[in-house]
Amino acid sequence: MSELMRLNTIKSADGARHRARRVGRGIGSGLGMLKFSRVHEQEADRLGLVFMLMAGYEGTEAAEVWVRMSKLSKGKSQPEILSTHPSNASRIEDLRSYLPTAKKHAAQFNVAGSSVLKK
Repeated sequence: MSELMRLNTIKSADGARHRARRVGRGIGSGLGMLKFSRVHEQEADRLGLVFMLMAGYEGTEAAEVWVRMSKLSKGKSQPEILSTHPSNASRIEDLRSYLPTAKKHAAQFNVAGSSVLKK
């Protein structure tokens, strides 16, 4: 094999390794960014819960929406780690556990003082 062919082979292999590392970093950073999307979705769910309480709606219904969505999906969903949104189960758990805090926030900021908040 000529010296030029050997150098081209090495260069080609190095290029392939470099491309593989770039792809790996891209996938890794992409998966890492999905977590931020899920955090933003969780924040939106929590704010929505506070706002619905302030408007006088029953807060437990926020989680029940996701119970119904979960039943409708019949277990067909991608793994949460590959999604920009929390899983239905994660949303249900978070909304239920956040309800007491949401009631406190809604009572603090609600001018109307809904009777639902006092339950």
